[in-house]
Amino acid sequence: MGVFSAYAYIQFAIITSMRKMATFEVRQPTDTNQNGNDVTSNRVGDTRDRIQSWIEVNPGIHLRELQRSIGCSMGSIQYHLIQLEAQGEVRSLMNGKTKHLFSPEFSTDEQFLQFTALVRNPTVRMILNICLKGEATTQAELSRIMDTDVSVVSYYISQMLEAKVLKIIPVFGREKPLMLTDWAMDCIHSQ
Repeated sequence: MGVFSAYAYIQFAIITSMRKMATFEVRQPTDTNQNGNDVTSNRVGDTRDRIQSWIEVNPGIHLRELQRSIGCSMGSIQYHLIQLEAQGEVRSLMNGKTKHLFSPEFSTDEQFLQFTALVRNPTVRMILNICLKGEATTQAELSRIMDTDVSVVSYYISQMLEAKVLKIIPVFGREKPLMLTDWAMDCIHSQ
């Protein structure tokens, strides 16, 4: 699957309003196969298949969110994930201390996976929405617009800078304006 076509899986891709971005919903896997046939009877009680389904439908889901969605103990989820990763059925990416999970077909581009993992966070989506207006903005302005503490905004900005989603515009002065990188703009507008 190509990097840009994989965005079809991400609900944030239709970024037309703050309301749509702020209500990122976890999608439920359907109990049908690719032919549309019901496979509920094959999946009942099969934790490993449920884990794979959730990861396929919710790329970039983090470990704790998966555990809450599946309703199993963390130890059980971790055991099955170790087995699935060893078999190549699931792929993981660490973002700080958070483990994000992907199906192997989702993408092989590490930068894209990092971007997908970041976008699952509502604060990051709000920052993206503000930056999509095309004007350079500072961390202080973002904090004021979002009505969020500057330290919280700074934390997510540093992650977005590291992932090359945002770039600093060189100017004189203390505050450094931020803009979306061309790569991030292309990914978002490719839909």
